[in-house]
Amino acid sequence: MFSRIVTTQREALPDGARGTARTLGVMAAAVRGEIAPNYAGYLDERIRRAALSICSTVRGHHHGSEIAALLAFCRDSIIYRLDPVQTERVQDPLTTLEVRSGDCDDKCVLLAALVAALGHLPRFVAQFNGTEFDHVYCEVFHGGEWLALDPTADGNNGLALAGVGWRNPAHSEWIYRIF
Repeated sequence: MFSRIVTTQREALPDGARGTARTLGVMAAAVRGEIAPNYAGYLDERIRRAALSICSTVRGHHHGSEIAALLAFCRDSIIYRLDPVQTERVQDPLTTLEVRSGDCDDKCVLLAALVAALGHLPRFVAQFNGTEFDHVYCEVFHGGEWLALDPTADGNNGLALAGVGWRNPAHSEWIYRIF
């Protein structure tokens, strides 16, 4: 039996805002399908089929319900797992779908790819707690406004159970466009 060879790229991550910007850039590249080993972004048919399957009970033209179903899937079906010690690891969306786990950036990459695969415009929002950037979530443009989608607020371990539009309060936020 052969196992798939997974390649990773390692680099020193700058401190502070430069490191956050680099991570967000890699996340956006993963959504667009520019990250090895799978190069499976929002245009990959496996991502689109997953999005269609997740939304299979949503009626046509109910775009808000599609967005809610995709958020619920990433929030509830992808287990939150930390990155290795002193490492910021970004998974491509197909890997996160396959292993069904990841941290906030992995869950957001998957969610952004799924919503984009169904024609919704996503972006990332990095949250600053006054000392450092410590969280990221997605937003999607719908109904003329940007709606927060936080797939890590899963109701576990004292966290809120997030729905569409819920966001964790932060000292400040940094918006990062994917497209």
